[in-house]
Amino acid sequence: MNMTAVLLKDASAGDVSGKTVTPRDGAYSPRSRYFQAIRAAAISISASCLFFLGQLRSWTNEQNRYHYFWSFRDSHALILAVGIVAAVIFIGWVITRIIGSLTIRRISQFIFLVFFTDAVLSGLTSLFVGVGFTAKYDWFFWTTWTVIVLFLVPFFQRLWKPAMALCLVLSPLPWILLFQVLSWRPWNPADRPSSALTRSVRSQQSGLSHLPPIVIFVFDEWSYERTFDGPNVRPEFIHLVDVASQSGVYHKTQSPGSATYFSLPRLLYQRADGELFPHHGQLFWKTSEDRTLVNEQQTLFDDLLQAGYQVRVLGFYHPYEILLEGRGIQCRSYPNDPKGDSVIAQAGLFLLANLRFLTDPLSRVTWRRWDSAFFSQHWFRLSQEFHRETFRLIDQLGPGMCLLIHWPLPHGPFILGPQGQFVEPYSPQQDRTFGTSEQYHRHLLRLDTVIGEICDHLRRKQLFDDALIIMTSDHGWRRDPDPQFREANPDHRHVPLFVKRPQQTVREDFTDPFPLIHLSEVFTQVASNPQ
Repeated sequence: MNMTAVLLKDASAGDVSGKTVTPRDGAYSPRSRYFQAIRAAAISISASCLFFLGQLRSWTNEQNRYHYFWSFRDSHALILAVGIVAAVIFIGWVITRIIGSLTIRRISQFIFLVFFTDAVLSGLTSLFVGVGFTAKYDWFFWTTWTVIVLFLVPFFQRLWKPAMALCLVLSPLPWILLFQVLSWRPWNPADRPSSALTRSVRSQQSGLSHLPPIVIFVFDEWSYERTFDGPNVRPEFIHLVDVASQSGVYHKTQSPGSATYFSLPRLLYQRADGELFPHHGQLFWKTSEDRTLVNEQQTLFDDLLQAGYQVRVLGFYHPYEILLEGRGIQCRSYPNDPKGDSVIAQAGLFLLANLRFLTDPLSRVTWRRWDSAFFSQHWFRLSQEFHRETFRLIDQLGPGMCLLIHWPLPHGPFILGPQGQFVEPYSPQQDRTFGTSEQYHRHLLRLDTVIGEICDHLRRKQLFDDALIIMTSDHGWRRDPDPQFREANPDHRHVPLFVKRPQQTVREDFTDPFPLIHLSEVFTQVASNPQ
């Protein structure tokens, strides 16, 4: 075909300029199209992994997976979430290729570079600084992203090829991450085969009717200072006033730790030092000198179990089935964070949660507003379910049984009213568990109502007089002494402790220091000398 024929063909296609049109190399080659599609897919998956880099880095911490009750389904859901974002990027590339408009392509390239920059900065931020919940530094993010966008406007075409090259260089990253995520061992008790073996032992009844029932309530973040006025319980807490009138009241009780992560395991293992150390699917107790498996630790219940007690534990935050595994103790625990009912639902939660790890201000604002409503509703449902399960266990209580309840009150988010009604979601401008003095006091009133319900229920079952009832906390409120004017107190370990012994009808006050790690001495003495 000569040059005249080429010009006539181009003119018939709409090119009437008379200029010679040179197609891009391979533009009409099927092999080239496949190559471009594979290249685009690799870039999409690589960019998606960068987008999740902050969240993935967070999940590499085995303590995070431990508290999340990490399961095999979570691994599959996280991979699915990464795949969904990669698919969205790839479909966007296909659409822009079909439309073919130069303007559309330039806009899509700019949007991708903004997304790419956000992913890189978020990964670096989560690695070196961390991204929190609150709006404290929003002004910094708005300023930073204004500068970034203004910089990208004139230079994004020059940065396009280096960004694509970086994505291609990082294209093996998804397969490395995929292998790593699938290799994480589960911390969900249901995924651990030894749990079924433990449960088969738990159902055995002691049948020792001469042993008084024991009920231990460990409320979360319950402050002594905000419950007492001098030596007496504040008068608005009418049910606690009633409990105190016929109990031993300890005024200088110190919890084993200033946070639930430390205090509850130390209470269970009666240790004044050390912490949990999840490692490769096994749970160790770690001190400055050594570390041992947790099933080698002495527990709060050892003497009771030896005396013939049947022990049941209900709690949240910690997977107690693993903390007390293999001891013949019936456990049930609830994860602190919400989980979806299916892999798809869980992937959706990971997608939304990923907004928390990004540095652009729009993602942060969107995350806080969504989480404020969603997490508040989750916490409300958790409170209702926990309430029902507690009273179900109390209905089964009898002689020769010990029940420990780690109850998520008065812990935030501060969404409940005194009667357990939903009042308001937590403020999206705050951390989930931080609030005002008024909100905390409202949860203390809710705590007082719950204590009244518990005591009335025990009386109806004719167990209140005969039972040993212990009420305390794992630690005090993190915002003591006053969140309105001072910073959070790093050592809020002063907690209430009420001990009502069997047949006790008068109040006793104890002013000597009493560490909670000596709690076993209280009820083992009662169990060994029943009245």
